[in-house]
Order: sequence, then C-alpha cells, then structure tokens
Amino acid sequence: MSERYNANPNELAISADRPHCSRYYLARGFINPDERVIDAGCGSGYGTFILGVVAKEVLGIDKDDIFAKVWRRDNINFMVSDLEEMIEYPKADVYVALEVIEHLKDPLNFLNKITDACFKKIIISSPNKETAGLNPFHLSNVLLVQLRKLMNNFSDWIEYHSFLQGDYYIVIYVKKGTILTK
Repeated sequence: MSERYNANPNELAISADRPHCSRYYLARGFINPDERVIDAGCGSGYGTFILGVVAKEVLGIDKDDIFAKVWRRDNINFMVSDLEEMIEYPKADVYVALEVIEHLKDPLNFLNKITDACFKKIIISSPNKETAGLNPFHLSNVLLVQLRKLMNNFSDWIEYHSFLQGDYYIVIYVKKGTILTK
C-alpha cells in the first residue's frame, strides 16, 4: 500500500490538472536555469522530471527505490535515502518538498536540515487541514499557520509567497540576501 502518484510519461503534459502535478509546475516557475535543486521526498520521480526541465541539475531523494528509469536525464539523478535518518542533506540552491513534511515524525528537524543545506529558496506544500490519524501515511499535521511558526526558528529565511489550492498550501521561502531573478 502506498500513497504515491505514478504519472505516465506520455501523459505528463496533460497531468498538470492533477493537483500534485500542478504544484510541481508552480514550483518550477520559481526555479532558474542555473540552479541546482533537491526534490526531497520525490516519490516515483515524475516531479523531479518536471523540475529538471528548467533546472541546471536536480537530485530526487526518497527512501523507496521506486524511481522510474524513464525520468532520468543528464541533469536528473536520484538517491535512495530516508530523510529522517540522513545526518545532513546535500547542498543546493533550491529545496522542493511537496507533500513531504506531513509524512515526517519531526518536521522541525527536517526544516533545520534543509535550511542548513539550502542556499536560496525552499518550496514546501502540505495539506492545510489535519490529516494525521486520518491518513495512515501522515505522521504530522503541519498546517500553514504551523509551518510559519516553525519557520520563525530560522531568521535567515523570509516567506516570499504563499498559495492556497483547495485543502493544500504551497509556500516559497527565500534566504535573506538572495536576489530573485524570477
């Protein structure tokens, strides 16, 4: 049993109407061609591919080795690792974590690691309603108001923009001193 969406590569362009895919397309709009990106909790890898269309390099990280070989490209790679067990995260310009934080036991620890590893932008989405206990894969409730409180622990990061999409939010945080070109 899994809570994963496996996109068909031949239908990816028309899958933007699927809410999770659309959040990847939205995140992609905040990524520049010269940026290295980490897709934390990438699942099957289709979102990593969406980000890789514009990014210089993308590394998808997930604890399950279910990456579709069809998503790999010269600038797109994958790594099998459990985000909660990793001591430190790879350095990158942008960290993307779409529908990931609610799957973690310790969201603050995750945020601590990505704020240390990220140079410019963090893009996060999660349900904006309580789902832990209702969804067996969700271990934490991190509503938008709770994410904002958690991110107050990291004074170098500023909320740049947030969006609501149905019962989900997506937030872009920018590191102080970052000059945005997009």
